[in-house]
Amino acid sequence: MYLDGIETSFNKEERNMDKEVDCKLSVFSQKARPFGAIKYCEPPRDELDLAHWYILSNCEEVEQFHQMHKEILEQESILNLEDRHKKQFPEWFKHHMAQKKSHNPQDNVDELYALACGPSMIVNKYPGCIVNGVRFHTKDRDSRRTTQNSGVMVEGNHNDTMIEFYGIVIEIIELDYIKDNHVILFKAQWFNLGNKKSIIHDGKTTSINISRTWYEDDPFILACQTKQVFYLDDMKLGKDWRIVIKFQHRHVFDSLEINDGDIREDDNVYQEDESSQLDTSVQDDLGELISLERNDVDPVVVGVDTIQGLENEIEDFNAVQDDVSEEDDTLNNYCNVEEEFQITDDDSDLE
Repeated sequence: MYLDGIETSFNKEERNMDKEVDCKLSVFSQKARPFGAIKYCEPPRDELDLAHWYILSNCEEVEQFHQMHKEILEQESILNLEDRHKKQFPEWFKHHMAQKKSHNPQDNVDELYALACGPSMIVNKYPGCIVNGVRFHTKDRDSRRTTQNSGVMVEGNHNDTMIEFYGIVIEIIELDYIKDNHVILFKAQWFNLGNKKSIIHDGKTTSINISRTWYEDDPFILACQTKQVFYLDDMKLGKDWRIVIKFQHRHVFDSLEINDGDIREDDNVYQEDESSQLDTSVQDDLGELISLERNDVDPVVVGVDTIQGLENEIEDFNAVQDDVSEEDDTLNNYCNVEEEFQITDDDSDLE
């Protein structure tokens, strides 16, 4: 625990430690660390465009440009607005950010410009990824193991209703953008839960039917959007049914973010209440209270030489005390022996 420069069980990194990325754009700053044997491949152009469109649609910093482009399209026509927007927005966004960067070089739009330029044609595929301290595997990697880490759940909109989508991770893809920016995507196979008979809640457990899939044209999700779930065989409903198990990961906790404006005057903070109960004052010889908190005194930096000198003085003092204690023990032993002999002599005289 006290060794420096040596990896021990106390200071080594956690097995599921994610990666910190110093980026301002949300899609570039995901806490995700892919691992395993990397494979380089060139996916079909339509699949790459679909992945890039999903990233543009789920980047909060791009939302204002979506609205801007829709307003331009509305001035032309309101027919098939969403389809036209999906088809034309990537190219318009790229041209718009190029103009903005050239006209105002001082604007900090490097990351937005990198996103607008689109990803590389070559993508990286991994068998696993750690996201926010949680380990995910692809379905193929899970098939060779006794553990299960490929189940995912994400909340989404279906027919204007927010539902939970359940699926299996098929691929873990890393898209490369210019200026050394990256985006981690999960390609999932979603189980069809559109039919009421495909999902059953009995009050305690949730069972889903995995015999059919849906949303084949929308398989991608950002790595940071996923939640991991486990699927257990439902022995009651049959082979095509799985029980969904949700759980809380070890070392991963949900915390509430509280702004300064959210704290009211009548709100009590436990740490402050606890510290206020401590006695931080003592009485002097005259009975007056002296505070132990000296905020009016500047701190003094003590050097190593001074500390070593104090240690030597303490050792010398302890050595003297040990000698004194030994002398006291010798004197006591001598007195005890003398008393013993006196008692024996007295006894002999009495006899």
